[in-house]
Amino acid sequence: MARRKPTTMSWNIKQINTMINKGTILFTHPLQRPTGQWEQADKSLLVDSLLTLYCPDCFAIKEKTENGNTYSIIDGLQRLSTIHELLADKLTMTELEDFCLDATGNEVYNISGKTWSQFPEEVQNEIMGYTLGLKVFEIEEGDDEESIIEEIFYRLNNGKGMSLEHKALVKASHKVQKFVHKMATEHKLFTNIAKYSEKAVKKSDIPMTIMQAILLISRLDYPSLAAKDIELVFSKNEITDQVLEIVEKSFDLIATAFPEQHKFVTKINIVSMAYLFANSLNHDQTIVNLLKYVNQEIKPGDSYKGYTGSGNVKKEKTINRLKGILKLCGVNDIGLPIVEEVEVEPELEQEIIVEDQREQPQQTENLEPAITDVPEEFGDKAENFEEAKVILSIANNINVA
Repeated sequence: MARRKPTTMSWNIKQINTMINKGTILFTHPLQRPTGQWEQADKSLLVDSLLTLYCPDCFAIKEKTENGNTYSIIDGLQRLSTIHELLADKLTMTELEDFCLDATGNEVYNISGKTWSQFPEEVQNEIMGYTLGLKVFEIEEGDDEESIIEEIFYRLNNGKGMSLEHKALVKASHKVQKFVHKMATEHKLFTNIAKYSEKAVKKSDIPMTIMQAILLISRLDYPSLAAKDIELVFSKNEITDQVLEIVEKSFDLIATAFPEQHKFVTKINIVSMAYLFANSLNHDQTIVNLLKYVNQEIKPGDSYKGYTGSGNVKKEKTINRLKGILKLCGVNDIGLPIVEEVEVEPELEQEIIVEDQREQPQQTENLEPAITDVPEEFGDKAENFEEAKVILSIANNINVA
């Protein structure tokens, strides 16, 4: 299939803002990093550029829907979301230099410390009338959409600071990309319960958490849980619908066990708990056992905690960590590879404590959850979940305990 150049659409800022509000311009493409990657100073400089310099073109995929065309942004999300934030009067400018406008001659303006509603009318008009280019790729019938978008995305980000974690997501199938995006943006475990630092969000740690859980539950072979190895595995393997169903169900159960933010619900522990619930045949009892373990005084070096510190992405530590949480919660191992356990050295134990304290957010109140029964809504889905696990187990020649 011959490649085609994108067409260029030109809209002013007022039109673009209206399109964002109406859902014609979308920020939800699975490959896009979340908004909020820029600091306030970066956003202010963009606004200054609209007034004194220029704004680079954005790139989008055009999709036809029943309600008309939509444009999914694949490059330029930070720029467009900043403009949208500005016009919603939610952005305060940092310190900026004075400037003049062609329309008003030598009159000097300064918008430092101001929001949109405080801008002079002439400045507002200048921004609203600024024309921004949008390079649009239209996917036609017969095109390999996944490969086209992947190539565009890699070329646009060549030489830029895209994290290894985000590159791993780019290499996954479109089905996995959509699943990861849905979990990261809609599942209450990641939107309301788990606490990720601003730096971790920018580095795409939430998608990486989800991909690590998918990898372990799928039982695909892997060199380590490092981003570069995750990228390799997902680029060469197709993940089944049954695996994704089990992963989502596992996230549901973690959110049931921890309905509010809790210091145990961190990246490394979410992955372990997802694997735990994927192996569990009695979810109610597993939740009870997990909370008993979490709410007691956890000593460094136990059969789980001893493998959560430095070097925890290594395969050996990952396997021992998973074996540990299964054992502590009374869940049978239904197919983990056998790896000889390694004694945790005393020096490493202290390192584990320090690193864990850095990783976990400070609690401002007692968030210990009560031990309750699993809601009936989970029982309704249990049959399908267990059926899916049996199918997955057969596919991997695993005997379900």
